[in-house]
Amino acid sequence: MAAVVAVLCDYAQEIVQYVTDPRTGLPSRVKWLPAVAEVREACEERRMYLERVAEGERWQARLAASRAVQKLPAPRKEHIEG
Repeated sequence: MAAVVAVLCDYAQEIVQYVTDPRTGLPSRVKWLPAVAEVREACEERRMYLERVAEGERWQARLAASRAVQKLPAPRKEHIEG
């Protein structure tokens, strides 16, 4: 038990809550008490997922910012003579 607590202390509260929640975490996947390695693996999986989500959000923000800066010139008004 102390080893599991020590592992969980290395992670953000959001990760610990997800991994220990019976709806989303290890209690819904493991039939018996999880091994310390399983707890660490679950925490790492969640941490990597959250990092990918954050990177995607940063990428979208950079893309939106670059689009805001790169405005197209106003269209030229050309007269069509008939």
